[in-house]
Amino acid sequence: MYLLSKVDQPATNAAISAAAENGHLLVVKYLHENRSEPCGADAIIRAKENGHCRIVQLLLEHEGCRLAFKKETSIRMVVYRLLCMVLLVFRFIPQTLIEFFPRIRAEEEANIRMKEEPRLRAEVEAYIREEQKTQAAIQAKKEKDMRARIRAEIQENVEDKMRTEIRAGLLGDDLKQT
Repeated sequence: MYLLSKVDQPATNAAISAAAENGHLLVVKYLHENRSEPCGADAIIRAKENGHCRIVQLLLEHEGCRLAFKKETSIRMVVYRLLCMVLLVFRFIPQTLIEFFPRIRAEEEANIRMKEEPRLRAEVEAYIREEQKTQAAIQAKKEKDMRARIRAEIQENVEDKMRTEIRAGLLGDDLKQT
């Protein structure tokens, strides 16, 4: 056997992990008994991921491996939980903002309306009054100009009619006297 002939090679965690990942129970057992490094969790994790239950059971029987596995899985769980929290935050904060945005917008619009309504009402009323005064002045000027034009047009005619009427009246009075 190769392992028995190469006894000068150290039994590292990397070698044990590779054997565990590939399901070589006897190799894992030999390397574990002759290990050159403290026990790590990687071999258990790889064996577990690949469904090698007997290797997982063998490694968990030794306290050093069991403690390393517990420590590694507890760190992984903390990291996993933290990652889940981060993902939840990034998923739900935008959704929450989307839900709150219309409500906040409506509230702010109502606040602006309540605060600015008296000032804007006064501005609009003043503008309308000024517009009405301007329109009234324009209308009065138009009427005055129209009266002047009409007067100029009919002045001579009216005077001629009046002369004729006066003349007829005077001549009629003279005829009555004679």
